[in-house]
Amino acid sequence: MKKILLFLLFFLSMSFAMEAQITTPSDYEVCDDNNDGVAIFDLTSKDAEILNGQNPGDYMITYHETLTNATQDISPLNTNYANVNQYTTTLYVRVENIALGTFAIVELNLIVNPLPMIIQPNDLNVYQNPYTGIAVFDLTSQNDYMTAGVAGSYVSFYLTQFDAMAGTAQLSTPSAYVNTSPTQTIWVRVTNAGTGCFVITDFDIMVWPESTSDAVYIPDANFKTALITLGYDTNADGEIQFSEALAVTTTLNVTSSNITDLTGLHAFTNITGFYCSYNNLTSVDVSTIQFAGTNFSFRNNPNLSYINMKNGVIDECFILPLTGSDYTCFMFLDLPSLQFICIDEGEDANWLIPSNVQVNSYCSFVPGGSYNSIVGTTRFDENNNGCDANDFRPPLVKLNFTNGTTTQSIFTDAYQDYNYFAGAESLTVTPEIENPSYFAISPVSATVNFPSLSNIVETRNFCITPNGIHPDIEIAIAPIVPARPGFPAIYEVVYKNIGNQTLNQQYGISFFYNQNLMNFTLSNPAPDTQNAGALNWSVNNLQPFESRSIYVTMNINAPTATNPVNIDDILTLTANAIPATGETNTQNNIFQFNQTVVGAYDPNDKQCVEGDIVSPVKIGEYLHYLIRFENTGNYYAENIVVKDVIDTTKFDVSSLQIMSSSHPVEAKVRGNIAEFIFKNINLDSGGHGNILLKLKTKANLTAGTTVSNKADIFFDYNHPIITNFANTTFQELSVPEKNLNQAIKIYPNPTDDVVNIKADSTIRSIQVYDVQGRILISKILSEENASVDLSSYSSGIYYLKINSDNGSKTEKLIKK
Repeated sequence: MKKILLFLLFFLSMSFAMEAQITTPSDYEVCDDNNDGVAIFDLTSKDAEILNGQNPGDYMITYHETLTNATQDISPLNTNYANVNQYTTTLYVRVENIALGTFAIVELNLIVNPLPMIIQPNDLNVYQNPYTGIAVFDLTSQNDYMTAGVAGSYVSFYLTQFDAMAGTAQLSTPSAYVNTSPTQTIWVRVTNAGTGCFVITDFDIMVWPESTSDAVYIPDANFKTALITLGYDTNADGEIQFSEALAVTTTLNVTSSNITDLTGLHAFTNITGFYCSYNNLTSVDVSTIQFAGTNFSFRNNPNLSYINMKNGVIDECFILPLTGSDYTCFMFLDLPSLQFICIDEGEDANWLIPSNVQVNSYCSFVPGGSYNSIVGTTRFDENNNGCDANDFRPPLVKLNFTNGTTTQSIFTDAYQDYNYFAGAESLTVTPEIENPSYFAISPVSATVNFPSLSNIVETRNFCITPNGIHPDIEIAIAPIVPARPGFPAIYEVVYKNIGNQTLNQQYGISFFYNQNLMNFTLSNPAPDTQNAGALNWSVNNLQPFESRSIYVTMNINAPTATNPVNIDDILTLTANAIPATGETNTQNNIFQFNQTVVGAYDPNDKQCVEGDIVSPVKIGEYLHYLIRFENTGNYYAENIVVKDVIDTTKFDVSSLQIMSSSHPVEAKVRGNIAEFIFKNINLDSGGHGNILLKLKTKANLTAGTTVSNKADIFFDYNHPIITNFANTTFQELSVPEKNLNQAIKIYPNPTDDVVNIKADSTIRSIQVYDVQGRILISKILSEENASVDLSSYSSGIYYLKINSDNGSKTEKLIKK
């Protein structure tokens, strides 16, 4: 029960008067943008409700995590606050009368409400005879499917994304909706009836003829008149039948016809060209017209902003002048309003157009024209008794598709399924697992033959079973919000089961930090144990292929603190996953992150988490890349695509793996281009997300080589935001590492057996490498003195790396 907790500083009578003036606020509820149970709360938004009409200038309001802190007026919270406990947190609000010195304390509940479940609905088709293009649709027929049958969800339908987001102009009779054009997009909003939180998606409704004798629906009278004038109304009935449209096998030329709407064009599937210049069009969709070449013309449509040429046929156009006024094609000239052209995948290199026009394939995420599909699931059969519906479907499993000439890869999606779009070709499908010796796959591969483009769907499922007993866990740190002096920093600790055994480990995950330079604020989930400079979590039932994240918030010291932190300082953080019994590969159980403190940062960026300088022992191993994105526009972004063009001379593209993503992602790799698609993300203005990848460098790189990587981030149809280049140099171990801590002493060297390490700050980890760069010894510590016993190793050269709170040091060791 909420209470007003009253305290006396000077005058008891004044306290009772104050109690009557302030009120206990209502719960502060927000919707979770990525279902992690954590959100940002603007605490000051509750000030007016608490003061209940009193003059804000007379009171000091502060928010605290404990009653003790509020009573003693210590550790006030930042007004932009991330909740400590997942989903529900109680804060204590101290309201102090400045003049009288009295104060009262009220409770404030912060509640993060999860988003309702939504599954992408299918398109709805109606076939008519006679054909009018207008039909009655039951939009509600997929409600149970979209909500997965979860009770308490309310489904509503809209004609625009804006209305769906705002909840305005809801369709009043969705079970008997009459469309306004043969092809139409319907927006769906699924709302939790109790919390009001919602998600949106969309699907298409389409009306098709049952017979070619039906008339094509052509609502624009000028377009219909132009077609009749051209002689296509061969039966002179004042209409264009589908049979008449299909009979047109030459160029369709409706230039200078005052046309504003090309609805009905989709029926002319056999034309060899299309000219619609000098009209009043705002958008053009020729995705149903499947012929190659550039026999199109859209020029001189002053209001034309959008052209969809994703027709399944590779086209090209160079409209920039080559010499003088010479152009190779004229189809896009004199279009002052043109913003976006949608083309087929892989067509990018064939286009050269003005830089103010965006060209990509992201108007839809299915191919243009006709295509075939291979769909299926992968399941992990841990008990080796055959895969069935009860077995775990691992996310983000890579599958390769090859036709003998080219190979493309996709990853299973957020629902642990896959869907690959194919042409008329024979394809072999092969799952690719990071540690293939740990698993057996049945079948090893599957072949699918598509003799034609006929929208055929073939299903191929795969069953993965453990091969032997191989526990294996990896860990990484991703800086979600960078470190700035005096501000909170957020770190994502990602750990993933890359072995074949379900893992359980009490206090198995540790996060080490310098408590003198930063203060722990909160984590989600909360730590199971906490010590000075160390947080620990247990691992429970972590299944093979499963990845989990821990979000840790730290307040970084200000430059005025006793232990100041300034821009360009280096903060060292270490994450550790305790090896499971029998784990042989422990190299990826420790992850050290040396973070440079910044004053400001770009919300759309890419960085190599290992840093700007990496030891050559890491050549041929994984580097981790974090790509962050934020919607800096003023409206929701429906879809976001992160495109990464990988340098194949320095990276092994086939090694790409996804460790985590802030939102459900669809991923694919075509050649050296990796695309990460956040479909129907509907990211609000100011909303942000990220994806953490790992990628191996080529094993033949040499010391001194610099590898670079960037990303292009597409928000709907806008020009991409191009991130910085993440540059990493492989530097010889004999060269001092960045932020070398000279206070670390290593002795004796050479040694007979034991090496001693002494530091002026806390040592967090020690690793011993051989000359091939293999980790021989790895220790997690929390002390200033340590030792390493080399007595069981042969004479020779080794490398010792020490990570401490104030820096790191790598030194060559000689074993006598």
